[in-house]
Amino acid sequence: MEQVSQVVNYIKTNFKRNLSLLNFVDENPVYSAERVGNSVIVRGISDYPWVYLDSENESELKQLLPKLKPEDNYFAAVQDWIIPHLLKVKRKHWDIRTYQYYLPMDARIPDVHGEVLPLQISDIDTVYEHVAYKMALTKNYIKERIMKGYTACIRKEGKLVAWILTHDDGAIGCLSVLDGYRNQGLGTNVCTRLISKIRNAGKLPFLYLGYENKDSETFFLNLGFKKTIPVNWLYLR
Repeated sequence: MEQVSQVVNYIKTNFKRNLSLLNFVDENPVYSAERVGNSVIVRGISDYPWVYLDSENESELKQLLPKLKPEDNYFAAVQDWIIPHLLKVKRKHWDIRTYQYYLPMDARIPDVHGEVLPLQISDIDTVYEHVAYKMALTKNYIKERIMKGYTACIRKEGKLVAWILTHDDGAIGCLSVLDGYRNQGLGTNVCTRLISKIRNAGKLPFLYLGYENKDSETFFLNLGFKKTIPVNWLYLR
């Protein structure tokens, strides 16, 4: 087994394809990493024990799959072509199908207007109420993201009305604007503030959107994000 640092240094050679994995490694404990040729398997812990598989070679992937363990159930940022191979050795319980988007570092973003603040621990219930994928996220996860990640929100008369945060892999997510407060630029303001925080940390802003989330796709494309590859989150047994 290679050292985790050796595998991480290797995957940096394909930076944009491995945005989720590289940021996950930066922010979470990683306890296992193996490589076969140009293919890797990395295991780490956040809310769940996540497994990352990165490969562009079917033969190498087939050599990695026997290394999977019974407790390897949660798979992150899986490429489409890998899924049929995984389903030969495990059974799917749920999946989240997404596209990856990133914002070039030289893309200009709008100025922030009005007061934009970080989320607070007291906001957990409100944020979780509006989470789209509750089978994959917990209230404790939201708490961890508020404490450890980047967040931005807007309040009106003390009420939380718009917010956004970063996930455990650094991806932008959970953008929400309450009914009655939309079409006022609040989503743009919280997103712009979050992007600035990410860039100030020397990182590339990126996110994942479900195939069906066309409104959010239009919003982020208008901000300058570029659509790249389809990736999936899976719970397998």
